[in-house]
Amino acid sequence: EAVHRTLDDFGLARRTADEITRLIGHGTHSLITRLLATLEVTLPFDAVYARFEHHYAETAGQSGGPYAGCEEALECLRRADVQLACVTNK
Repeated sequence: EAVHRTLDDFGLARRTADEITRLIGHGTHSLITRLLATLEVTLPFDAVYARFEHHYAETAGQSGGPYAGCEEALECLRRADVQLACVTNK
């Protein structure tokens, strides 16, 4: 959602979920660098990154969820008395 809102701020068309997913990896700086490379216009990195950070702060963690089968796998591990921990960057 943060990418969509950032594109909106600059009057640009939103991208598909698949297009955005391909941009993800190695942090937000890399995401915005990759996003800018896909655009047909040239925009200043700092301005785009600032808008993205603003929107990311508002939206991070609101729409995510576990991968398919994750909840079932965790329940199976709990029943087997496996000690569990959760590590996330969100």
